This record gives sequence, C-alpha cells and structure tokens, in this order.
Amino acid sequence: MEVYKVAGNVADDTTGMFSSFGFPITSTTGTVWVDQATGGLIKAVVDYKSDVKDTSAVVKGKGSGHLEIVVSGTGRFPVALP
Repeated sequence: MEVYKVAGNVADDTTGMFSSFGFPITSTTGTVWVDQATGGLIKAVVDYKSDVKDTSAVVKGKGSGHLEIVVSGTGRFPVALP
C-alpha cells in the first residue's frame, strides 16, 4: 500500500480541478491510500474549504467540509485507469 499526503489551494491548481467540482474549493488537505499492485484507490480522507456564493457569484461567506471514501472489495474486481 502507498500513502500520499495531499494539500493545495486554488492558486496552485493549474488544472482547473478545484473549480470543476461545481463550487469553488479554495484549499484542501488530506491523505490517500492506493493499492501498490493495482493502483486502485483504497481510501481517501480529505478536508476542504470553499467560498459560499450567491446566485450572482458574490462571495457571502466561507464553508468547510470533510470527505471520506473507503473502497470495499479491493482485489476482487479488476481496476483499470483510462
């Protein structure tokens, strides 16, 4: 198993991934566990902060969230990345 620490903010995002989530994530930190043999995701734990905007895209406040994904059945199904 490989363990990766992830961290970043919107200024670091040259890919546009943060903005593609449908709400403006401003920063994120977390840990991702990957199966070394298959490259498959085992677990991801991410905390993030975002701007809260109204329908006119005016920032009205700040918000935060927590995302945790655990994959069960690892090794029972083939995993292929596109």
